Amino acid sequence: MKRRYILILIIFISTQLIIAQSKIKHLKQADYKNSLQYIWDNKEVFDSKTIDNCESLTNWQFGGLASMILCDTIVEEGKSSIKLSFPVEYSDGREYPIAYIENMVKGENWEDYNRISTSIYVKHESAKFIYLSLELKNKGVEKVPNRFKKNGRHYFKAETNKWNRVLWEIPAIPRDKVTGLAVVYLIKGKALKNSGDSITVFADNFELQKVKPNYEEGWQVENGKVAFSHNGYLCGSEKIALTNGIEANEFSIVNSETKQVVFTNKIEVNKTRFGDFQKLNFSEFKEEGEYQISIGNILTRPFHISNNIWERSIWNNLNFWKAERCGEAVNGIHDKCHQDVFAVHGTDTIFVNGGWHDAGDLTQMIYNTGDAIVTMLEFAEKVESKNEELYNALVDEAKWGLEWMLKTRFGKGYRHTFGGISKYTDGIIGTNDDIKFEAKKLTYENFLSAMVISNASLFFEKRDEELFNKCKVAAIEDWRFASEGITELNVELCGNATIASINLFKLTNDSLYLNKAIEWADVLIQSQQQDYTDWEIPLNGFFYKSPKHEQILRYNPIGNDQAPIIALNNLCKLLPNHPNWIEWYTAIALYAEYIKETAKISNPFEMIPQSIYNVDEIHKPSIYGLQQSTLAKYKKYEEKEPQYKEQVKSGLPLGKGNYLRTFPVWYSHRGSAGIQMAQAKGLAVASNLRNDMEGLNLATKQLEWIVGRNPFAQSTIYGEGYDFPPMYFASSGTIVGAIACGIQTHGNSDVPNWPASACWNYKEIWTHTTSRYLWLISEVAYSHNPISDSDESNNVLTSKRIVGDGLYQIQISFSKDNERKYELLGYNIIVNKPYKTIQPDENNKLVISWEVKVVSNNKPWVAVVKSNDEIIEIE
Repeated sequence: MKRRYILILIIFISTQLIIAQSKIKHLKQADYKNSLQYIWDNKEVFDSKTIDNCESLTNWQFGGLASMILCDTIVEEGKSSIKLSFPVEYSDGREYPIAYIENMVKGENWEDYNRISTSIYVKHESAKFIYLSLELKNKGVEKVPNRFKKNGRHYFKAETNKWNRVLWEIPAIPRDKVTGLAVVYLIKGKALKNSGDSITVFADNFELQKVKPNYEEGWQVENGKVAFSHNGYLCGSEKIALTNGIEANEFSIVNSETKQVVFTNKIEVNKTRFGDFQKLNFSEFKEEGEYQISIGNILTRPFHISNNIWERSIWNNLNFWKAERCGEAVNGIHDKCHQDVFAVHGTDTIFVNGGWHDAGDLTQMIYNTGDAIVTMLEFAEKVESKNEELYNALVDEAKWGLEWMLKTRFGKGYRHTFGGISKYTDGIIGTNDDIKFEAKKLTYENFLSAMVISNASLFFEKRDEELFNKCKVAAIEDWRFASEGITELNVELCGNATIASINLFKLTNDSLYLNKAIEWADVLIQSQQQDYTDWEIPLNGFFYKSPKHEQILRYNPIGNDQAPIIALNNLCKLLPNHPNWIEWYTAIALYAEYIKETAKISNPFEMIPQSIYNVDEIHKPSIYGLQQSTLAKYKKYEEKEPQYKEQVKSGLPLGKGNYLRTFPVWYSHRGSAGIQMAQAKGLAVASNLRNDMEGLNLATKQLEWIVGRNPFAQSTIYGEGYDFPPMYFASSGTIVGAIACGIQTHGNSDVPNWPASACWNYKEIWTHTTSRYLWLISEVAYSHNPISDSDESNNVLTSKRIVGDGLYQIQISFSKDNERKYELLGYNIIVNKPYKTIQPDENNKLVISWEVKVVSNNKPWVAVVKSNDEIIEIE
């Protein structure tokens, strides 16, 4: 056993040395003046009241691993401050030990104030910052913290060796009977090995303040704000901004450099179920440049109109991945880390550092790592001939994750899949803080690995022969063990299984993989609701978890909705003449139309809603990652979680106990961005296949939601756009390009909620949101059919008209310059003489018509005209 252990360790070290040749550049720094913190720091204070001036310990207690004394040497104001000291390391366990000081408040009512202010000084030998939190306790009508221990907490970054002003807006936090206010540190180890063994924190001047708080909940745009895409708009995309209550009849687009008005339009009043909005539509304006919106007495900050508006965002995104690297020193954040974290299987041991820290708490998992690799390589292929620097950066980062995927395989289907690390270890093998995981043999995870690694093998086939072959062998092995482990076929499994099978067919030309891809794609189609439901608002196109149609497919907090659509899309492209082609295409089209239809419920933002729920549905656990399958662990969920039904019923009623919710039914894990981006990726893939600009525009609006076109008019990407808030970084420092888990809801409502508090997980940085955001950019702005400054498509016109009972005439007309053969394929229709060959007339115009009969009125019908690689869907 010892010999095997050493051998694997040597292999691990050599692999790390090879990877570490990639130099990490200086990480980007956020522009403070564009942050929400800047606004907080400069707000007018209308009233204030001292909580404690730290001149006495009478009302203070300490706990955890802390010690506490009064200090008269490091003081911001007055004679003393409170000195909190604690160690930076602990021995074992994932749960953080804590150190804290707490001001004991005697049941006071603080409702006349809405902000807490204090000053914090951190003394440390080498660290540039630490993360602390303020924690409020309330024992009034509503208890704080609540059962999930999130409300009443605000995590903040405190720079070392200086006084930090800490501000926390609390307008919605219950404070009718406050019993305590604490400063808390989660002890999570040394990020920098040569730093001291303890940290000292000085706290002074705790104060209540009354300010005008930022808007935190609702669909209406914050007063005096314009919700627009801070990154800007693609030239040919819809360009819409939103606001409320501004006295004006028109708005203007102003050149930000010359201050000249370049476009003016009337303000549209958009009446929605959330109230009236002022809609500023400047889609007609397509000239590249930097602009501002002028409306009433408001002039927004600048944004761009360009077909490269996402490039800065892409580089910020890559900055995030560089900063999240595990197993490599990241300047200003941590030394080479987690060299004593390992997985075991039998007598074999593999050290599993490498890849990326997955979230604010250093956790790692195959689910997010895998999709990030696919994202980067897919994107790299699209920019290879256009942007060499970006191509190289994407490939370099993808390789870093890929090496982790490859090295964490034990063989025979066993692998390391998830690591709840959450702390910095000492890096010394054999001490008490070593972290050990058991390798697992899991069917879904092996299919995921086969999908990711086969994808990489295809990418490197003509770029890196050694890596190509290594990935090919690993993907084949993982696919085999995954397929042998199948006990039940479902959408979660078959999405990635189908993609992996298509990839392996391309790599091997073995029909086994192709046949399985076709077989498993049929499971996807059987799991889709293709008939109209018999509800008051009939819908179709969504997926159930399996062909049994027992529970609708949904995810929280890590969305994977794109998988079945990408699988079917890849089959359509691989086998354009297959008899099942129209079935695959139809499933894609129905899903896209479902997303487009249901997004109308969040008009005018058109945020893609998360899912349909039934008040009486039976919950089954998900096989995918960390999915919090709403109540799967409870057999009698009504007794355990009565708020489930209340959350469901706060959605849009569809009939027969079904409701459409914009946000998930959720409990502890809240944050919508990863789900929203996954759904939008599926929509964008479908829209590119269908040449559907409407769908691409809707997918693009999900990106715009992330960067400011949301009710709070805030960017949810740290260091990008305007008014980006503090986030829960916990262990990684503030990283430009990090994307929060996303806007949440409060309690059981279905209304956007974005509190000032920086707390897990809605304000937590997770790699799944960041990778899916990048993945969506690649689809809407860098695919073969991106939104551009042209909205023409070969001047094609399509039409259909009723000519009898269930009979329709379909007609297309367009310009062509040669004789072509056209085929009409249909779903739920009978087509006589599907093939037609027609030569253009003397005006180079072509008109073709077919007569079709609809088979069933209980489901939609789809008609597609194909000619070579061209697809024309009849609208």
